[in-house]
Amino acid sequence: MELLHSVLKYIHLIGFAFLTIGALAQWRSASKYVSAPMLYGALVQLFSGFGLVGVLGSLDQDLNPTKISIKLGLVIVIVILLLLFRKKELSQILYYVITALIMLASVVAVFV
Repeated sequence: MELLHSVLKYIHLIGFAFLTIGALAQWRSASKYVSAPMLYGALVQLFSGFGLVGVLGSLDQDLNPTKISIKLGLVIVIVILLLLFRKKELSQILYYVITALIMLASVVAVFV
């Protein structure tokens, strides 16, 4: 189970990297859109997060329900926004909202 936990954590971090890099790569670009790395990274985060919670629960480790709930809520909002606007150009405000949500999720992961 420890090996599965480590693999899931690695996959979760790779998903975060894809999501973050996909968003920040467009920082200076005039037209912003939902890129494939952003969408797939968010989906990897969502499903690997479910797996991590399940594995940690089966290992009888203490889970932080506040952290899990906040991160789950953030990633669901991110995925919904990315799915809704994947075929359209993003406005500046929407792009910054999505990027802020991504950064907020990382802050919650580290500090909560």
